[in-house]
Amino acid sequence: MSPLYGDLSGLPPTAVYIGTRDLLYPDVVRFHRQATAAGSSVEVQVCPSGLHLYPLTPTPEGRAATDAIVDSLRSQ
Repeated sequence: MSPLYGDLSGLPPTAVYIGTRDLLYPDVVRFHRQATAAGSSVEVQVCPSGLHLYPLTPTPEGRAATDAIVDSLRSQ
């Protein structure tokens, strides 16, 4: 199952963290384009050369992404 083949209108605000070395990166680019065209708010944070799940890695980029995710959740 992939959200790319469903109705993307009416999604809640969505944040996606993706690395350019993630196999799903091309799909995330496509998802962002389709969701935005459908009127949904999707924010994509791209980590150059990042791997899958880079926010969980003990790297400066991973820690920054984790901090941003936690801050977003706390502000809800």
